[in-house]
Amino acid sequence: MCKEKGKRTVLTACSDGIGVERKGEIQLLIEKLSQIGILADAGECLYDRGDGHSGTPKERAQMLMKSYEDVDNFCIFDVSGGNLANEILRYLDYNKIKECKKPFVGYSDLTVILNAIYTKTGNPGVLYQVCNLLYADKAEQERYVKQEFIEQKPWKHNWTFYQGKEMEGIVVGGNTRCFLKLAGTEYFPNLQDKLLLLEARSGDVTLMLTYLNQLEQMGAFEKVAGVLLGTFSQLEKQSGKDKIKELILPFCKQREIPIAKTQSIGHGEDSKGIWIGKEIKIKETDFC
Repeated sequence: MCKEKGKRTVLTACSDGIGVERKGEIQLLIEKLSQIGILADAGECLYDRGDGHSGTPKERAQMLMKSYEDVDNFCIFDVSGGNLANEILRYLDYNKIKECKKPFVGYSDLTVILNAIYTKTGNPGVLYQVCNLLYADKAEQERYVKQEFIEQKPWKHNWTFYQGKEMEGIVVGGNTRCFLKLAGTEYFPNLQDKLLLLEARSGDVTLMLTYLNQLEQMGAFEKVAGVLLGTFSQLEKQSGKDKIKELILPFCKQREIPIAKTQSIGHGEDSKGIWIGKEIKIKETDFC
């Protein structure tokens, strides 16, 4: 049974193990969170054991379940990324996660876990990398973490509409490559009337077109109520931040699906979080 939550958290690595050379960085993160008012502990399976794993899939799943069941944890911050998050999905106890409700927070490959948890339990989580507290944008990141996780006031992103003027719905998706790893599984969310969030660290024009065509072939653009775009790091570096507009518009034109983009969600060190599994409403007039 999950009881009232305290202002404690645990750092997990449900995707690839963290390099041991980053132990000092993790200690700095724990200290930084403490200064903000969040007491953090390092999870048992955190560092790379030499094969990319911080533990077996079952061990990492057990670490995550232990983090959920600890009544003092008010949320769970995952500090990993990479490729291995989907290894643990079969070992999670979704009934216990549903009961505990505390949000899971992670980015990139943790898109897999965020969407799986929402699909199986209805519980929302946050697409965000808490290590951003240590990087170039740390002052603004501290303001974000305090507002989102301590004051529990949602962060307002600045959206630019590429098509349409408003949209409303529950947000699903995240990192495009990792989200598509769930395709065809029981963990992939129902896209009907959802807002589909897409962002990417790697990937040029050809790779983005591959992803968009796969989504189209899955019927995604026949179901969603809107498309939210974060940053596309490699694509924007090579072709500019509006290249994704050119790529995605043909897929959304027939139904005139609303499309909006922000530069504050993605893999950048200045990226903030967005709730996966929560409803939002945005209007073009809010950002004029």
